[in-house]
Amino acid sequence: GRVTRRRDPVEGRLEEAVVAYKRLVETAPYDPAAIVSVAQVLLELGRLDEAKAQAEMAVKILPASEGRWRATAHKMLMRVALAKKDPATARAEAKLAEAADPTMPLAEMVEGLISYEAADFAKAAPHFDAALRKASGRTFDVPDLHFYLGDSYARLERYAEAEPLLKKEIELFPSNIRARAGLAMLYRVQDRNAESEEAIAAMLRVSPTPESYATAEKLWGMFGEPRRAAAVKAEGQRIRRAAAAPSK
Repeated sequence: GRVTRRRDPVEGRLEEAVVAYKRLVETAPYDPAAIVSVAQVLLELGRLDEAKAQAEMAVKILPASEGRWRATAHKMLMRVALAKKDPATARAEAKLAEAADPTMPLAEMVEGLISYEAADFAKAAPHFDAALRKASGRTFDVPDLHFYLGDSYARLERYAEAEPLLKKEIELFPSNIRARAGLAMLYRVQDRNAESEEAIAAMLRVSPTPESYATAEKLWGMFGEPRRAAAVKAEGQRIRRAAAAPSK
């Protein structure tokens, strides 16, 4: 028979978050957290044009005194531009973000991301390193910055430098699946298989989402362990079914 695709429960919660945030924006139209949060969730859903419109609205209505939030809105526009393969706009938005909040290291980070996406990790790493040094005095940590520098080092086989960076990303942002997957791969290539297995198990414990299970399945497949890949796939499907089932 024909199988009907159910909506991913995580995606469903993101959709609900968009609705909730939009209601908040309607009731508190100048709340910077609400405005920027809508753009953030839309970006995570891949709804780039809507995310761009929301971030542009934030830039338009937020006063200059809201420098941190204006910078975050420009950061959203930078990320949209990167997703749309538009490096010129991404660079321009990164500069505007730094003008609004000089502690935000986006001019260096955007250069790193452009090189990283082009698989030029030797060129990307110095930019991420410079961004990390600039961010060291910030009150708020920049998500993914330790990950990108650590992953760049790992791909350059600079494992001793990569490991503490990936661990720091996980310490700061425990649900960062890419950082946990990167650490698992780092251990595996060094034949530290028990630590690699624990890194995958920790990812599933901390963030038991469809994305985590799909990542774990991919990792076990890459490691040449089809039985473990099949087992984690089955467990992920079971959790999806349980999450999608109507509550009684």
